[in-house]
Amino acid sequence: MNIEPIRAFVRNLGLEVHRARPTPLETFLKNRQFTLALDVGANEGQYAKRLRAAGHRGRILSFEPLHAPFTRLLEATASDTEWHAFNCALGAEIGTGEINVGAKDSTSSLRAVTDKAAAFHPGQRVVRTEKVRVDTLDEVLDRYGMDSDTTLLKMDVQGFEDQVLAGGKRSLDKIAAIQMEMAVTAIYEGETLMHEHIAFLASQGFRLMEIEHGQRNAEKELIGVDGFFVR
Repeated sequence: MNIEPIRAFVRNLGLEVHRARPTPLETFLKNRQFTLALDVGANEGQYAKRLRAAGHRGRILSFEPLHAPFTRLLEATASDTEWHAFNCALGAEIGTGEINVGAKDSTSSLRAVTDKAAAFHPGQRVVRTEKVRVDTLDEVLDRYGMDSDTTLLKMDVQGFEDQVLAGGKRSLDKIAAIQMEMAVTAIYEGETLMHEHIAFLASQGFRLMEIEHGQRNAEKELIGVDGFFVR
């Protein structure tokens, strides 16, 4: 698209127009042909929709443990035959768990929120708990199949990332790339921090390619980022 006429118009208004820099996700999809995306912590399907908008045409497996957002997730998948939703969390072992449901449901976690984080972020205040099913990454991929070296793993699981990875010991060496939230300072009790994730994934053959979406608390302190890892 030729944007020069637009630039000329807005210059008269004292403004400038520039092409948007591709997001790390768009760069991922441009440079690698993923045939399978694992959307762990799907909420209502926002990430999967971003994948489709960025050009991903392969399979998507979305995992959401909470009943209310899962219902909306199912509605989102209805017209996409390559997008499948599962009402469960992923963790280190198969079983059940009790999830702490936040005032904002996307902050819900199988870990307890720290007092400091709850005080700074009202949306993270726990309003109730909910029993959920827990599966493992290894079992899910054994059951539904994976495409070796063309699989993208995304995790947005509120401090439970280490448990998801622990349940994927047989699968990690077949995953090509990982996008995940990483805490710089603890929001949830017992969560693994950013430097520990980087070290662990390096031991598994991944390198950190990009960091984006820094999250800050009410005191403007950096508390978390999204990391993009590739083999």
